Amino acid sequence: STWSILTIFILMEIYMRKILLASTALIAVSGISAASAEISLSGNSAFSYKAHSDNLSNGTGVNDTAFSSDSDLGLSYSSTTDSGLSVSVSWDIDANDSTGSIGGDFGTIAWADAGDSDGAAAASDADPVEDGEYTGDTTITHNGAFGGDGGNISYTSPSFNGFEFTVGQGDAGLASAADESSYSIGYSASVNGADVSVGYAAASVASAYDNASSEKADYTSLNASVTVGDVTVDVASNKSKAVRGDDNASAGGHDITGTRFGVSYALTDTIGLTAQSVSVDGTDIAADYKYDESSYGIEYNIASGVDLYGSFTDFSQSGTTGTNTSGTGTVIKL
Repeated sequence: STWSILTIFILMEIYMRKILLASTALIAVSGISAASAEISLSGNSAFSYKAHSDNLSNGTGVNDTAFSSDSDLGLSYSSTTDSGLSVSVSWDIDANDSTGSIGGDFGTIAWADAGDSDGAAAASDADPVEDGEYTGDTTITHNGAFGGDGGNISYTSPSFNGFEFTVGQGDAGLASAADESSYSIGYSASVNGADVSVGYAAASVASAYDNASSEKADYTSLNASVTVGDVTVDVASNKSKAVRGDDNASAGGHDITGTRFGVSYALTDTIGLTAQSVSVDGTDIAADYKYDESSYGIEYNIASGVDLYGSFTDFSQSGTTGTNTSGTGTVIKL
């Protein structure tokens, strides 16, 4: 009846007023307890089209094109205490990983649930091309990138006239002894209108198990970056070495050095051009290994928060126990 409907509307109005009052009280309490706090929710989603061509013979049902997508969602919180300490927490919702940090005049202490807590902050891979390392059917054994994670907890110093250093420690957990230690030092300055930075980073990962086949690894990165106007040039020399507990190189391990070179150019406010060159050589499982790559990319900012990327890669790989491979790869990503 009409009276019944009217009664329902009155009850809903009372209920909504209670919710509004409770929400206002919560906001007021939040404002009192964290007057300078900031909470933000962020996310992104990407859709890619990939196509490749190489000298490998296709098997039954193999297709040289593919669609892929990836979406990320994150939550972050930051606040400044009355004593001036900066406190921040972030949560990668889809990966269920979180990080935290406390910073002040003494520097910054950061920690993470897993992976990189920036213990090797001055490492570089000199790879400005979005999705440049795409090799079709093959898996890159080593692409000359810096391999260290940096640890689960790290300390980063304040800047001393442009110099900054970081140390980190990672623990592999109760079931593995593959703990990692890392450090880095970097310097940045503006010289005659150019922004210049140089860095050195190193990381060591212990053997996971106490047996002959378990490997320990060492990584280093020596790199530099120069930006003049709309042009940025990056260079890096990265080394990766792993040895077995019994030093049997024919059964495992590697010793690889990669030289990388990257260039970025802001053509307009919305269009950027990128290029990179990668040259890797060394030994893997006691066999000669070589990987070469040339990649070119374009970035187009369609609108705020919407970007279109395109890349073309020419690559070749030889050595190890796999088939020597060469080919091209193209990626379009929104």
